[in-house]
Amino acid sequence: MSRLVDEIRSLFATTRTHKASVVESLSPTDIAWVVRFSDCYGVAVPYLDNETVSERFHSARLSTRVIIIDGAEHRCLLLTSRDETYRNEFAVLCADFIEPGTSGEKRRELLQNPLRWWERWTGLLGNVASSKTAHGVLGELLVLEKILLTGQDSYRWGGVEFASHDIETDTRSYEVKSTLKRYDSTVTISNQFQLEAGSKPLSLVFCRFEESLAGDCIDDVVERLVRRGMDKGYIDAVLRGLQLEPGTSARKRRFRLLEMREYEVTEWFPRITPGSFKDNKFPEHIVGITYTVDLTGVDYSSWMD
Repeated sequence: MSRLVDEIRSLFATTRTHKASVVESLSPTDIAWVVRFSDCYGVAVPYLDNETVSERFHSARLSTRVIIIDGAEHRCLLLTSRDETYRNEFAVLCADFIEPGTSGEKRRELLQNPLRWWERWTGLLGNVASSKTAHGVLGELLVLEKILLTGQDSYRWGGVEFASHDIETDTRSYEVKSTLKRYDSTVTISNQFQLEAGSKPLSLVFCRFEESLAGDCIDDVVERLVRRGMDKGYIDAVLRGLQLEPGTSARKRRFRLLEMREYEVTEWFPRITPGSFKDNKFPEHIVGITYTVDLTGVDYSSWMD
């Protein structure tokens, strides 16, 4: 293993951009390459499965890609990184990725189930979730679908683009909160502007999910939205900003919607705004506020059909 790590480190230093170098300490039957592109570097192994793989962890990425090596196209499974700072440490991970095992069993396991290898390493290292959870994004998409079903065709959904609210229409703003907790009805407000209505009325939509094979996944709802006329390129661009590009396993996780409630955010709704403080402004030097609201007992309308 140490010999393989040393070779990978050496090839990281010598492989030119848009080139691939064979890892010579492996046999031809377990071929692997060190690859370098304009924006990343890493290792690649041949991958014949048609399934698209696309996962991210910090600066590392597991993906499928067709690359040209010595004039021939190869469909490959790649482990790459954008960060050159920890190149030597990344080589250890790459060695585990391409190392075939004593009789090729590790390579077979990798190619049969790349996500199992990925989840083992990200679990060990302490994976960080994307800026929004899979069920959180699913909640936003289902609210967007509900809005479209009411006949509104003017809207904006920005994922991480908006500073304040998740969805905007010509007549109303929507903040969407989702939970997997079956009985808890608390929501976390992550900044002081989320529950400020501005020039339009504001609704908070609360979605309660449970993970279920019978439920919806992000890809399901995207397909339905496209059938209703929403531009798929626009949806995928927003999802990419949330690290949920096509092929990401989180887009295939299924959740059953148990509850969807709409709360009108009026002056009676429990919230912290500038009006909660003296002189109707936040205290000096307070630049951010995060707080939790218990929705128990607060009036709402059910959005369940």
